Amino acid sequence: MPTTNNEIHFKHGLKDNFSQTTKNTDTLYFITDTQELYLGNQRYGGDIGVGGTLPQTQYLGKMFILNQNGNYSLYISDGTNWKSTTTLTEQQFETYRQEIENTAEALAQTYSDSMDALYAEYQTKLDKGLNDINTAVAAAQSVTGPFYVIDHQANKTYQAAFQIASDGTPQLKYEEFTEEGGGE
Repeated sequence: MPTTNNEIHFKHGLKDNFSQTTKNTDTLYFITDTQELYLGNQRYGGDIGVGGTLPQTQYLGKMFILNQNGNYSLYISDGTNWKSTTTLTEQQFETYRQEIENTAEALAQTYSDSMDALYAEYQTKLDKGLNDINTAVAAAQSVTGPFYVIDHQANKTYQAAFQIASDGTPQLKYEEFTEEGGGE
């Protein structure tokens, strides 16, 4: 870091000259042949080079993408030599892209199939519920009675029956019941 008086000096030159210089923490160094920027010993910024041949000038950690007739290789410098990390041909790149696309399509189909299965399960349960309701209604309609309703307060019993009128309207018919003669 710069000293407390906050004055920054600026110098520029070649990497070889910079390497042999005693660094000052108050000085900003621009290396003209490698386009690097340093404040004292601390390098700032960084770039990934791209081209058809590996550059001669390198520094520790510099990355470079080498393009040789559509084959792309990533190189990283150890400060002295370039180390190849990965090489992909255009065909390999296309294969990976297609695999990703196929995986996405398969996931979409699986989701769609799952939704279809859930819908079918829901529809089956709904159909069963409606069938149960219709069965219960039909059973209730087929009951002719008679039914007996006891009014304990009035100490009376009523005979009742349900019927569906010809227009489809449900009806409840009842009359007071006596044991001797049935309804009055």
